[in-house]
Amino acid sequence: QNFFIQSILTQLGYKSCSRQANHHLYIYIYILPAVQPRECSTRQKQFIMGKKDFQQIYRDLKQEIGGDLTCKISYYSDNFEPNKDFGGVVIYKKNDKAKWKNDAGKLKGHSGRSFYVILQKTNGWDVEQKGTGRMHPFVIENHMGIAKFSQIPVFCGAGFAYHDGKVKYHSIWLNSGTCCNKSYPSDGDKCLSYTEKKLVDHVVEQWKKKGKHSVFDIPYSLDRLLKGQT
Repeated sequence: QNFFIQSILTQLGYKSCSRQANHHLYIYIYILPAVQPRECSTRQKQFIMGKKDFQQIYRDLKQEIGGDLTCKISYYSDNFEPNKDFGGVVIYKKNDKAKWKNDAGKLKGHSGRSFYVILQKTNGWDVEQKGTGRMHPFVIENHMGIAKFSQIPVFCGAGFAYHDGKVKYHSIWLNSGTCCNKSYPSDGDKCLSYTEKKLVDHVVEQWKKKGKHSVFDIPYSLDRLLKGQT
């Protein structure tokens, strides 16, 4: 009986000991302190979240584009406003291509290429639009006219948000690999990788300065980081 209880406790992660006294079995259980999950920005995990190898994605995109990559904030995005919340999407590839033609939604008839950025204000959205696993597919559908579950084999990209004055790097839909995962594997974490975060930080900084319908370069130092030459 004692051995059975100790085995159960061991499987549960507890340390235990027991002793027999006066024909009564006494069990002493020492519960180890719970280990709190670390934030996704911890340095130890910085190269394994989001896409498994974003640096390879970046190099492949540059080769396909045939030159330096730029970032474009969509014309139909919203401009930055302090104290407002936004959902953001960076499209790396559509239908496994770094250049594409849009055939639905607001962008019907217009061409696109990496990195294409959509930022939409979410204040006033209901839970069906900005709940867990809903915000980023809604941003894409609202902008590009592709229904949520039709997006799964189409897009490879990054999802993020601007909330309470801070950038949030989470997206189950685009980052975890359980939903949209076209072209390149993810490690299953909803957080972006370290290098993807640096790209998003640059996008948000420029968006605040230049607003929607803007195109901007990737600086030399960031370019080196994104392609793995630091």
